[in-house]
Amino acid sequence: ILDIKLIHGKRSTIKCPDGYTKINKDLNEGSSGSYIYACKKEGIGSFGVNAIGIAKNIETCEDIFPRSNPEDPIGRFRKLPIDLNQGTRMDGWNPTKMYMCLNIKDKDFITDIEINNDNTWQKDGYSNVKITGSTDEAIDLNEGTDGKPLYMYTSNNKLDTNPVDTAFFYDKELYFFMNGTSYYTFNKGKVSEV
Repeated sequence: ILDIKLIHGKRSTIKCPDGYTKINKDLNEGSSGSYIYACKKEGIGSFGVNAIGIAKNIETCEDIFPRSNPEDPIGRFRKLPIDLNQGTRMDGWNPTKMYMCLNIKDKDFITDIEINNDNTWQKDGYSNVKITGSTDEAIDLNEGTDGKPLYMYTSNNKLDTNPVDTAFFYDKELYFFMNGTSYYTFNKGKVSEV
């Protein structure tokens, strides 16, 4: 997964931007708030989403991804601007502001995202998105709202890549053809857009 964007609207039929695929689970499911969906951009690239975290209230993305090894490169953090609990404030409920943070790196990309209502869901190779990188506590994306509990899980070892139909080297670039209609080029360590 090269990138993730969030979209929101008054209807569940809201569309993702071109080049992105909708993860068909409302991130405000069962609540009084806006429909919010995550859109993922898949493909081959030099940089991609290495980890997802959730910043609560005034936390920053840097608070979410502590470095376990001081020699490990940090990556680039990006806080997505849409509150996952947008529009859910109502009498009797005090929703936490939650923002999705992406850690963008040049290796170990997330390859799949699963969103469901079970905080004990387990599937080989998947781990839950946590409050911080140092705790095992799964985070309810609808915390403090009138919505159903909602949890996100990611995998970085599930591979659903398209097989290469053919590849060849021409004019200082390596070309990869996939599905007979798409191709990528590789030159000096950089992968082109599809």
